[in-house]
Amino acid sequence: MLTADPNSSQNSADTSAIDIVETSPLSAIPVGKKCVLTEVEDAELSHDMRRRMAELGLRAGAELTVCQKTAGGGRVIKISNTRYAIDKNTSTHIIVTPGVFL
Repeated sequence: MLTADPNSSQNSADTSAIDIVETSPLSAIPVGKKCVLTEVEDAELSHDMRRRMAELGLRAGAELTVCQKTAGGGRVIKISNTRYAIDKNTSTHIIVTPGVFL
């Protein structure tokens, strides 16, 4: 998935100079990689799940590291000094920008 970088200093009228940033679902990120959470796909997760994720710090702009791949295909991630286990289904709806810390 490709998206325009919202932090780009380019004039929005000049589309030829927009920085393109590649994004991926969290489920596709290998262990040890650092990334920034770009979005949580709202339509696929319940309101309660999205709210709980935001309460835990899983919101756009959060810097995270993938620490472990679980036996079921999920991910253990680290945000600041806290680790969270994310199941495989949920991790496919968390979109991140790999290798970029803001």
